Amino acid sequence: MVAVARVVAPYASKISHRDSFEWLRTFRSLSSRNEGDKNYIGGALLLALAFDNSPPTPLELIRESFELIHEAARRESLSDSAWVIVEPFVPELAWLSNWDKCERLRRGLVSAFVRNNWPFRSWSGE
Repeated sequence: MVAVARVVAPYASKISHRDSFEWLRTFRSLSSRNEGDKNYIGGALLLALAFDNSPPTPLELIRESFELIHEAARRESLSDSAWVIVEPFVPELAWLSNWDKCERLRRGLVSAFVRNNWPFRSWSGE
């Protein structure tokens, strides 16, 4: 998945209209092995697909990947190769603040909810 993720990442917006179930299944298998940066690369691809509203369940992609990627960014352990996958799907901030990956991820999440008209209740579990 990692090799494929690196190849298809620049085209995530072109593949996001296809069924993302196989990506999700593969990511779950990979993440159960706890392989560090490989998990981040797979998670970043899932997050990019989710932000682009990939069917059938983009919110499931968010649940699987957002916290992992956000926490890695917070700890400054998110590699450049993982960040470059998700960066095109998160908003830019002011010049002096654009370094803040966590803020960009949070704003990307909010933007995706608004842009895709996702129901908040399905995210919060209510």
